[in-house]
Amino acid sequence: MFFIYIYRVIINISIFSIYKQKRPMAPTKHANGSVTAAALTTLGESTNDSATQQALSYVRDFCTHATNYRNQQTIESLALLNRSASLLSTTVHPQLFNPLQLETSKLFIDLHAVMGNLAADSDALWACVALLQHLSRNLTARRALVEDFRFVPLLSFVLKRSHGQEKIQRLLTLMQDLTYGIQISWEEPYL
Repeated sequence: MFFIYIYRVIINISIFSIYKQKRPMAPTKHANGSVTAAALTTLGESTNDSATQQALSYVRDFCTHATNYRNQQTIESLALLNRSASLLSTTVHPQLFNPLQLETSKLFIDLHAVMGNLAADSDALWACVALLQHLSRNLTARRALVEDFRFVPLLSFVLKRSHGQEKIQRLLTLMQDLTYGIQISWEEPYL
């Protein structure tokens, strides 16, 4: 059922990307390596800006490393996944992650799949949590993370497995940020 829903989301994203308007300004890359958006150009749009292309390559690298980790589950693939998640959460501006773009949707799907498979004491899991915190700074991405990609049940599952006050506090803060202002129109047992 979940995969059918994701398939429909990806199809809608593809159709929407054909009809969306192009924005005239492209993101800029700062001296510290972070990427900001002047007119909120998002990943997946056809711009030739090197900063956008760099951000897109970081997203593709993460998706590749996530797939490798799910298939092989080696220490090397875990280290590459950790590095890739850390890189995404520190160098790419959150406004570039538009959930209506195919690359961003694939990132969310891979992030969800990997977080469900990682051990609770894994550094890569906490790098993924940091990436999720970074993504939640974008309001449209936050709404998609909660409503479309269902990260709150996953975070409650991670919360059950977590030990240590700092990690629990971090997860509860993230869940609070993600769920602030939502309207519940049906019963959700994890809330």
